[in-house]
Amino acid sequence: MNRTGLPAILLASLIHVSLLAQVPEPEPAKAPSDPELARLLQDMRAAEAAVRSVHLELKTSGSYPGGLSFTTKGSMRVLRGDHPALQTSMEYSCEDGLQGRMETVKNADGVWMVEQSPTFGEVYLFMDRDTLADVEWAAAVMERSDSVPGATDGRSGAPLGSAMLDSLRRQYDLKITSKKDRQGQEGIWVAGDLKPGGPPAGDPDAPIADHVEMFVRGMDKAVLYVAHLLRGQVVQQIEVTRLEVGKPMELKSFQIEGRAQKPRDIHDHRPAWEPLARLLREAEDKAGADQRPSRKKGDKPK
Repeated sequence: MNRTGLPAILLASLIHVSLLAQVPEPEPAKAPSDPELARLLQDMRAAEAAVRSVHLELKTSGSYPGGLSFTTKGSMRVLRGDHPALQTSMEYSCEDGLQGRMETVKNADGVWMVEQSPTFGEVYLFMDRDTLADVEWAAAVMERSDSVPGATDGRSGAPLGSAMLDSLRRQYDLKITSKKDRQGQEGIWVAGDLKPGGPPAGDPDAPIADHVEMFVRGMDKAVLYVAHLLRGQVVQQIEVTRLEVGKPMELKSFQIEGRAQKPRDIHDHRPAWEPLARLLREAEDKAGADQRPSRKKGDKPK
């Protein structure tokens, strides 16, 4: 595995499959054929639609192909309403000593990003709102929103986990099981094996697990635990350790602390900007350059 690319992989796994959606969502798949699963997904989406703020903390652990084990600790704060905002942070470490930290804050003005890694040390960047709109458009066109820095991601738009359930049920034959609790909390367990006919083994889009299990807490319809298994052994698990819904949050609290220096414009940091520039070119080739938001406004894209 490419060690320099690991932070992006871990961030994608942390957030998984946001609230600040400035691009249209892809056409939804057919509702689950299992009426119980369809009802659960509907109930989770209804609960999420009523949410105005969420503070979530979680941890993940597991290993990737090749045997590299990792752990992460992360948090996400979501504010909805007239002045939406999003803040995420993550610390990661691997058994071979690789470790780092990432944090982002996103509001109507753009997105601020800090990454501390062995490759580049600490980098503090800013992406303005127009560039962000372009990147989110490109991520949607290329269906890569869950792995592009600054782009809309599903967990903040579905902070209780409905997008995660919807994503997994497309790849796994999920069913509601007879188990009704976890660690003394009542809820619903969903589990299933990998569906046949998916990407072949070795394909980068192929799931690494042949079975998944998920616990949805009954009181708030929130996903609190997900396990990915391969031949009966857990290869990755995600556990929510803190969940606060509906508590007041001030917009001014969404900031990256302890940063006296001015952030660099993301266009001036080649390692961060080059992949995004390539994504924008690919999206223009696919959808047409005139569809890029900045071009519709008449601006000259950077």
